[in-house]
Amino acid sequence: MPTLDEADRHHFEVAFRSPDVGGRVFDALRPVEDGQVAIPLLRGLSEDATIVWTPAISSAGVRTLARAAVATAGGIWFEIPMLSRTSASKGAKFRGVKLAYLVATATPTDIRCELYKRTIPATGNAPATPSLMAGATNSEYDTAHNTEAERVAQASHTLLVTVPAAAQDYVAADEELLVRVYVDPTAGTTSVVTIKDLVLLTTPAL
Repeated sequence: MPTLDEADRHHFEVAFRSPDVGGRVFDALRPVEDGQVAIPLLRGLSEDATIVWTPAISSAGVRTLARAAVATAGGIWFEIPMLSRTSASKGAKFRGVKLAYLVATATPTDIRCELYKRTIPATGNAPATPSLMAGATNSEYDTAHNTEAERVAQASHTLLVTVPAAAQDYVAADEELLVRVYVDPTAGTTSVVTIKDLVLLTTPAL
């Protein structure tokens, strides 16, 4: 195995002290940092025309999306705009969703935040039904929101849905992600639920 003499060690020391070379080496060795993707609230689509979600934005730029007080259970869907590499096991690995919302006036039966993955159809094929990745099971929520009663309490909430480790994956070629926020108002038909923020949590890989 080759060894370094004193002159070689000196050259390496000078190189690593260089901001350019040393910085590149540091970046290459540094662990990949987690990231997130903001999901545009104002582009949400209600799955039921009788359930009205009203978008609003203040002069300070604070945006909200409020569900009208109707008795029908249903969700609102959001497409997630994100870049992804089409090479295998590269790009962004989705690991969870964070939702900030307000429950006002009356307590509904349940609120869920669900992450789905969909494959873009080939020519001549109908769109495929999205596959549920997380959000239907209480254990996938943070400890402050892992029961229906906790999620629907009249208060401001920020809940976290974590995708099970076995299901965390990269967004591959011809795939896209969607989020569905579902509200069941049965126990409190006059409840108004307002979404304040929604982000996808990722682990990027190069």
